[in-house]
Amino acid sequence: MENNKLTIIEPKGLVFLKEKIGKKNIIIISASILSIIILLGIIGGICKAVSTNTVKDEISGFTYIEKDEKMMLVLNADKTFKLNKDKNIENDYYNVGTYTVYNGVEIKKYIENNKEARFVSGLEKLMKKVKSSELPNTYYVVLRSEAQYINNKNEISESIDTGYFGNYNDDTKTLVLTNLRTNDKFEFIMQK
Repeated sequence: MENNKLTIIEPKGLVFLKEKIGKKNIIIISASILSIIILLGIIGGICKAVSTNTVKDEISGFTYIEKDEKMMLVLNADKTFKLNKDKNIENDYYNVGTYTVYNGVEIKKYIENNKEARFVSGLEKLMKKVKSSELPNTYYVVLRSEAQYINNKNEISESIDTGYFGNYNDDTKTLVLTNLRTNDKFEFIMQK
């Protein structure tokens, strides 16, 4: 009967390391390398989670008509806007300027970083009512009116910021916004 022995063949590099630094130190070094690999995996997972949780602006670059057909809001892709008080009168009764869009978690960051800004206390109260599942569709839009034309004359000498809070429904292409200055609520339908 033959003698069956299990022979373990060690790579030359491992044999060399064992001789130079000892078996105990190899275990410590291996554990350290494994810890670093696990840590890098965790960091990579966090970075991926953050990158897939990016904020998406679905409302810029479109024209919206108010549901009752009165107003028209144009949010140009270059972050300029035009708000016509009467969509049938394009060259009078309108505001023009620039706008900023905050979506989802960006709104919370805005609140944290702008505690003294106008509308923030009202915005904070509104955000507390938003469920986490609704957050991706929640928007805060600041229209900075640089001109307001009434009877073909610019009525403002300084820019005026007006905050609008609400949500966007991609299925119905509806943007519902509340003016935080007046508390008026508007329902806009995206135009194609």
